[in-house]
Amino acid sequence: MWYHPPDAAAREQFHQGLSDCAYAFLGAHPVWQNEKLNWHFAVWAPNARQVCVTGEFCQWERQAYPMAKQYDGIWELRLPDALFTITDENRAQFSYPGAAEKLRTYKYAICGADGEIVVPSPDSVLTLNDKILVITAKRDVKAVEAFIGEKIDMSWDRLKAYMAARRIMVTNASVNGKTLYRLGLYDGLGFNITRVNRAGIDLVAHRDLSLQIGDRVTIVGSESAINNIEKKLGNSMTNLRHPNIVPIFLGIFLGVFVGSIPFHFPGIPQAVKLGLAGGPLVVAILLGRFGYKLNLATYTTVSANLMIREFGIALFLAGVGLGAGEGFLDTV
Repeated sequence: MWYHPPDAAAREQFHQGLSDCAYAFLGAHPVWQNEKLNWHFAVWAPNARQVCVTGEFCQWERQAYPMAKQYDGIWELRLPDALFTITDENRAQFSYPGAAEKLRTYKYAICGADGEIVVPSPDSVLTLNDKILVITAKRDVKAVEAFIGEKIDMSWDRLKAYMAARRIMVTNASVNGKTLYRLGLYDGLGFNITRVNRAGIDLVAHRDLSLQIGDRVTIVGSESAINNIEKKLGNSMTNLRHPNIVPIFLGIFLGVFVGSIPFHFPGIPQAVKLGLAGGPLVVAILLGRFGYKLNLATYTTVSANLMIREFGIALFLAGVGLGAGEGFLDTV
């Protein structure tokens, strides 16, 4: 049966117990949206804290697809029909006998107001006396307290019983330079990214934050959701052990070229050049900021970074020594 959206009168009759057609808008019904077949899920759970749709299509991950609560206590969600059918993308995953039938099975995972700890999503509704673990910059603490409520002392040890917290290293080159929102990592579907550590500096995660190779991402959520994110981000230390030689030598080449370009300024008789020090420095800053747009991974391992530093200092001292050593004996 196709989905028939209820009007205000139909909703009122349902809440008064007088409706004889609740089956037309509650449950799962096919519906066309943007010329594509979707499934509309709806369930009445006015006292629920969170409701999600789960099933074989998401390996029964409890918080994979959270629903949105309407004003009258009905939770709704629309999912594409491709999730419940075998396609070229998921054929290898659902190749076992009976997979086509099992993909059509689903259930509602309802979290009541029983003190259970859940990962919030953009559709989560806050109620009075809720306790929230907020991670923010120190300068924003007072603003958060003014907006949400006063700070309390609470032990979050129970958090470990419901979900896990893990740091994942970004090693997948395909996510380099992409924002959390573009990667689908800022919707809170069973997980939340709280911090991103880059070169020893903790950054508060937001939807427009771009990930780079070598970032350490702190994720809180269910174990299965974190495992899925781990596959997307890489988390392979083997990939980081190999230094990226191409960006290094490309930066040196472009830096020498930029450093040799003369700049003429009014009032200065001679041209000004950035030189062998300023040119590579400017190019390194630009590559670090915009290198991902050229698919360049500018991350360098700590050992390789230290080696290049020492090698550069050795070349500098050798150059100074060769230049000054020519007249050393005559000077003495």
